[in-house]
Amino acid sequence: MHLRRARPSQVRGRLGGRRRKLDAKKRLEIAESVLSGRKSGAEMARLYNISEPTVSRSVAAYRQTRRTHESQP
Repeated sequence: MHLRRARPSQVRGRLGGRRRKLDAKKRLEIAESVLSGRKSGAEMARLYNISEPTVSRSVAAYRQTRRTHESQP
């Protein structure tokens, strides 16, 4: 019989993946700043010490949720 070992993340109570570096409020602030033109993606990446692709993902997720909410009656 083969016993499965628990991963360190499971031992700490997380089921999968890394903990998010940015909370929802910060992701919202990043997306709105970039989309409004107040700051560029590169500026927000430097400000929050994250990569530009992370900024892009936050903006894309914001657009997707905004589109979803607009299409609902």
